[in-house]
Amino acid sequence: MLGFSIYLDHAMTAEDYNYLIAMRNAGFNQVFVSLLSLKGVAEEIKPRLMELTKWCENLNLKVELFASPEILTEIGASLDNVGQIQALHINCLRLSGEVAIDVLARLSKSLEVAINANQIDREMVNQLREYNAAFDHLIAGYAYYPQVETGIDEAWFKKRNKWLKHQGFKVEVFIASSNSTRQDVTLECLRQQNPLSSMLYLKKYCERIIVSSHLDSSEILVFNNYLQKSAISLHLDSEADWLYDRPWINADYLARDIVMLGEVSDKQFDQDNGLARPAGSVCVTNSSYEGFSNYLQISKRDLPADPRITLLGQIKAEDLSLLRLIDPKKPVFFVK
Repeated sequence: MLGFSIYLDHAMTAEDYNYLIAMRNAGFNQVFVSLLSLKGVAEEIKPRLMELTKWCENLNLKVELFASPEILTEIGASLDNVGQIQALHINCLRLSGEVAIDVLARLSKSLEVAINANQIDREMVNQLREYNAAFDHLIAGYAYYPQVETGIDEAWFKKRNKWLKHQGFKVEVFIASSNSTRQDVTLECLRQQNPLSSMLYLKKYCERIIVSSHLDSSEILVFNNYLQKSAISLHLDSEADWLYDRPWINADYLARDIVMLGEVSDKQFDQDNGLARPAGSVCVTNSSYEGFSNYLQISKRDLPADPRITLLGQIKAEDLSLLRLIDPKKPVFFVK
């Protein structure tokens, strides 16, 4: 499950609807919406929520709602009345604050319920089992930490996840766009990191990943290319326009130092321009490069200048972590 955040701090607009469509088409399948920090009154918030959940139903997007029992009561949805919760047209309810175990267990029989992953202990698990909770509907949802240095430790996270999964929970985490000023991330090591790289890393440990920040059209394209075409997209600064708007295919083996993207057969290149090749350099070989002349390549690490190689451009720093993810025969797109 790959989700993204939508904020209800304003009335829903056509721009919001178009964003839902773009994210759905890119391969996302869940919307995360929080009512916790909203300053509006219930008369404003509930219509926005109902508009959003209606749109999501039409677009086949699941909805996870993050709210406190008090806020739910304000919008006419009591935890004591499952029908009122279901009337919100949500698929998963994530609750803040203290909620009785029997209530969580009862709700889990009708919809998915996300419980704060840090608060789950052996006693809670035993109580959930005593109340016959539907564990296939229970999510261990980690929080997000906007303040630098407060995110979760990677080693502790892995150890904790192993235990949570053994108990039967699915695991949910947050990542953020590297371009976002607010970094609502779960793991500290993924703060200010490329969101696609973060997602691919976390897939090994989690069933549900939510992008907390708004993605721009370029970032959506990156996810679209990967989720729909299994292609890695790299933001490139280059004046060579012929590099863009086409797929380049990695070699049929994995080179240690470079990504080898095949021959450029319709162009000729001068002798080298005398520049070193830092990690992320996009280069092309000339006729002096025996066996691989006119070959396009990307440096995976810092490499020295080479008279047989000409520098064409530079991958942006936030995308460098994607270079290690380019497998043999996989397509690569350069984007501006």
